[in-house]
Amino acid sequence: MESFINKFHDAVLRHWDETAVADFEKDTYTYSEFASNVAKTKLLWEKAGIASGAHIVINARSSANWLRYFFAAVTGDKVAVILFNGFTAKDVSGLVNHSEGKLLYTEAATFSKMELSDTPGLRGVIDCNTGKLLFG
Repeated sequence: MESFINKFHDAVLRHWDETAVADFEKDTYTYSEFASNVAKTKLLWEKAGIASGAHIVINARSSANWLRYFFAAVTGDKVAVILFNGFTAKDVSGLVNHSEGKLLYTEAATFSKMELSDTPGLRGVIDCNTGKLLFG
Protein backbone atom coordinates (compact mmCIF):
# COMPACT_ATOMS: atom_id res chain seq x y z
CA MET A 1 0.00 0.00 0.00
CA GLU A 2 2.88 2.35 0.75
CA SER A 3 4.02 2.44 -2.88
CA PHE A 4 0.45 3.30 -3.94
CA ILE A 5 0.41 6.22 -1.52
CA ASN A 6 3.87 7.35 -2.67
CA LYS A 7 2.74 7.25 -6.30
CA PHE A 8 -0.28 9.40 -5.44
CA HIS A 9 1.96 11.89 -3.61
CA ASP A 10 4.43 12.03 -6.51
CA ALA A 11 1.61 12.50 -9.05
CA VAL A 12 0.21 15.42 -7.06
CA LEU A 13 3.62 17.12 -6.99
CA ARG A 14 4.33 16.50 -10.70
CA HIS A 15 0.88 17.49 -12.00
CA TRP A 16 -0.16 20.12 -9.44
CA ASP A 17 -2.21 22.32 -11.83
CA GLU A 18 -3.41 19.60 -14.18
CA THR A 19 -6.82 17.91 -14.11
CA ALA A 20 -6.85 14.93 -11.76
CA VAL A 21 -10.51 13.89 -11.59
CA ALA A 22 -13.81 15.05 -13.01
CA ASP A 23 -17.47 14.20 -12.80
CA PHE A 24 -19.01 13.85 -16.25
CA GLU A 25 -20.29 17.27 -17.35
CA LYS A 26 -19.92 18.58 -13.77
CA ASP A 27 -17.03 19.52 -11.51
CA THR A 28 -13.36 19.12 -12.44
CA TYR A 29 -10.53 19.08 -9.89
CA THR A 30 -6.82 19.65 -10.37
CA TYR A 31 -4.34 17.50 -8.49
CA SER A 32 -3.82 20.31 -5.99
CA GLU A 33 -7.57 20.74 -5.40
CA PHE A 34 -8.09 17.00 -5.10
CA ALA A 35 -5.20 16.65 -2.61
CA SER A 36 -6.58 19.58 -0.61
CA ASN A 37 -10.03 17.98 -0.48
CA VAL A 38 -8.50 14.68 0.67
CA ALA A 39 -6.57 16.51 3.40
CA LYS A 40 -9.72 18.36 4.55
CA THR A 41 -11.60 15.07 4.78
CA LYS A 42 -8.86 13.53 6.90
CA LEU A 43 -8.85 16.58 9.17
CA LEU A 44 -12.65 16.35 9.55
CA TRP A 45 -12.33 12.70 10.61
CA GLU A 46 -9.58 13.58 13.07
CA LYS A 47 -11.70 16.36 14.62
CA ALA A 48 -14.65 13.94 14.82
CA GLY A 49 -12.53 11.45 16.73
CA ILE A 50 -12.48 8.78 14.04
CA ALA A 51 -9.60 6.57 15.15
CA SER A 52 -6.81 4.98 13.17
CA GLY A 53 -8.01 1.72 11.63
CA ALA A 54 -11.68 2.79 11.63
CA HIS A 55 -13.83 1.41 8.84
CA ILE A 56 -15.10 4.06 6.41
CA VAL A 57 -17.93 2.62 4.30
CA ILE A 58 -18.49 4.03 0.80
CA ASN A 59 -21.76 3.05 -0.87
CA ALA A 60 -22.44 5.36 -3.80
CA ARG A 61 -22.03 5.75 -7.53
CA SER A 62 -18.52 6.44 -8.79
CA SER A 63 -17.70 10.15 -8.58
CA ALA A 64 -14.92 12.55 -7.69
CA ASN A 65 -16.25 12.60 -4.12
CA TRP A 66 -16.30 8.78 -3.97
CA LEU A 67 -12.63 8.81 -4.97
CA ARG A 68 -11.90 11.58 -2.44
CA TYR A 69 -13.28 9.51 0.45
CA PHE A 70 -11.45 6.40 -0.75
CA PHE A 71 -8.10 8.24 -0.99
CA ALA A 72 -8.67 9.90 2.39
CA ALA A 73 -9.24 6.48 3.95
CA VAL A 74 -6.24 4.71 2.43
CA THR A 75 -3.85 7.61 2.99
CA GLY A 76 -5.26 8.36 6.45
CA ASP A 77 -4.71 5.00 8.14
CA LYS A 78 -8.37 3.99 7.85
CA VAL A 79 -9.99 0.98 6.19
CA ALA A 80 -12.07 1.75 3.09
CA VAL A 81 -15.05 -0.61 2.86
CA ILE A 82 -16.48 -0.36 -0.64
CA LEU A 83 -20.07 -1.52 -1.16
CA PHE A 84 -21.83 -2.04 -4.49
CA ASN A 85 -24.23 0.89 -4.88
CA GLY A 86 -27.02 -1.41 -6.08
CA PHE A 87 -27.57 -2.98 -2.66
CA THR A 88 -30.88 -2.31 -0.93
CA ALA A 89 -30.90 -0.05 2.13
CA LYS A 90 -31.48 -3.12 4.32
CA ASP A 91 -28.44 -4.84 2.78
CA VAL A 92 -26.34 -1.69 3.25
CA SER A 93 -27.35 -1.55 6.93
CA GLY A 94 -26.40 -5.19 7.41
CA LEU A 95 -23.06 -4.79 5.65
CA VAL A 96 -22.21 -1.59 7.53
CA ASN A 97 -22.93 -3.37 10.80
CA HIS A 98 -21.04 -6.52 9.76
CA SER A 99 -17.99 -4.49 8.71
CA GLU A 100 -18.11 -2.43 11.92
CA GLY A 101 -18.38 0.78 9.87
CA LYS A 102 -17.95 4.02 11.80
CA LEU A 103 -18.82 6.40 8.95
CA LEU A 104 -21.00 5.78 5.92
CA TYR A 105 -20.84 7.77 2.70
CA THR A 106 -23.95 7.02 0.68
CA GLU A 107 -26.71 8.70 -1.28
CA ALA A 108 -29.64 10.43 0.43
CA ALA A 109 -32.15 8.08 -1.24
CA THR A 110 -30.43 5.04 0.28
CA PHE A 111 -30.15 6.67 3.70
CA SER A 112 -33.84 7.61 3.75
CA LYS A 113 -34.73 3.88 3.62
CA MET A 114 -32.21 2.72 6.24
CA GLU A 115 -33.04 1.67 9.79
CA LEU A 116 -30.34 3.19 12.00
CA SER A 117 -31.20 0.72 14.76
CA ASP A 118 -29.61 -1.93 12.49
CA THR A 119 -26.24 -0.08 12.65
CA PRO A 120 -25.58 0.67 16.34
CA GLY A 121 -21.83 1.32 15.85
CA LEU A 122 -22.32 3.88 13.10
CA ARG A 123 -21.27 7.38 14.19
CA GLY A 124 -22.25 9.31 11.08
CA VAL A 125 -23.75 9.21 7.60
CA ILE A 126 -22.75 11.70 4.91
CA ASP A 127 -24.32 12.21 1.50
CA CYS A 128 -21.56 11.30 -0.95
CA ASN A 129 -22.88 13.71 -3.57
CA THR A 130 -23.30 16.86 -1.47
CA GLY A 131 -21.19 16.28 1.63
CA LYS A 132 -24.28 17.00 3.76
CA LEU A 133 -24.41 15.32 7.18
CA LEU A 134 -27.43 13.00 7.16
CA PHE A 135 -26.88 11.51 10.61
CA GLY A 136 -24.40 12.04 13.41
